[in-house]
Amino acid sequence: MVSNNIFISADLWVVKNPGEMKAFAKHLRQIRVEHNLSQQELADEADIAKVTLQRIELSKRGLTLDMFISLAKALDVSPNELLQYMK
Repeated sequence: MVSNNIFISADLWVVKNPGEMKAFAKHLRQIRVEHNLSQQELADEADIAKVTLQRIELSKRGLTLDMFISLAKALDVSPNELLQYMK
């Protein structure tokens, strides 16, 4: 349970497409490093927990659309640029 009585299933965070997630995670980490940001700095800018970002970068956790948008804004890149891992 989270605040406001909203239930979030643990299944939401399960990585269902590990190959794609691994490629996305590598791309995300590369962009973060290119922007000279630590995981803590990016997590703070995106308003997510550092451990959440660590798990995303290790392909151990999925992410919501809201987190995806927050990461793009924090990195000052378009959502499309974050999706360029599919090249």
